[in-house]
Amino acid sequence: MTTRNVERMANAAQQLQEKYIEPTTGASIIQHILVTVGATGSSGRRGESAGKSHLASVTFEITAPEERSLDISSTALTNEWRKLIGPFRAHRKSVSVPKSPKAAAR
Repeated sequence: MTTRNVERMANAAQQLQEKYIEPTTGASIIQHILVTVGATGSSGRRGESAGKSHLASVTFEITAPEERSLDISSTALTNEWRKLIGPFRAHRKSVSVPKSPKAAAR
């Protein structure tokens, strides 16, 4: 279940990466997509979330707003990503996409 959900999330991020191309540079505003399975990657202590196959995260890094000419906010990008992913089938644990993007800007 986790692998399928992560693939859906990563594929949706890749669709956005292909869609949002800066006309001046030809580069996507989505610079990197990171997929982690078996850990969330957000733990402050080493190994705290490692080895848990039901945990996963998909994050992407976007170009800072002041460095891009495309008129799309981080919130709008995240909302579009959530629509592309679609609903998740209910399982023992809940699956969610954060409402607030954690996009690191360069």
